Amino acid sequence: MKRRAILYVLLFYFASEVIPQYRFPVQEVDSCPKNQWEWYTAGARLNCSYDENNILQYLCIPNKNITTLIEFCYDRTMELIEKGNCLLLYPPGNLTQVSCTKFRVGCPEQDYLSSDIFIYLYCLKINKIHVIDVTLPLHLPTLV
Repeated sequence: MKRRAILYVLLFYFASEVIPQYRFPVQEVDSCPKNQWEWYTAGARLNCSYDENNILQYLCIPNKNITTLIEFCYDRTMELIEKGNCLLLYPPGNLTQVSCTKFRVGCPEQDYLSSDIFIYLYCLKINKIHVIDVTLPLHLPTLV
């Protein structure tokens, strides 16, 4: 039974696509957690730590090209994100704020912690065929 459990862990580890251009392990995912419970469950699955403010260091956000969602355990203190911005991850592991004020709906209307981005589903919605252009107000994804 122990061997089977170890095998499952190894299969999960090697089946996950780790992207090498970052300073910490980053995995592509089809979707990000949609609520706090799912967020903490995903953080526990990745064995993420807590920062000095006791905030879980799990994040799931789009990559710099907004072509895929990536999840990871952030290696720094969770940041305060200004209202009117979403987050992207740039290599080697920098959180970057990008304006979403041209979104018709879904752009954060108040400052928030990066760990609370799951509240702003439009910041986490990408379309792998037609990439979101945050500068175009008419090009918004639909929530599934």
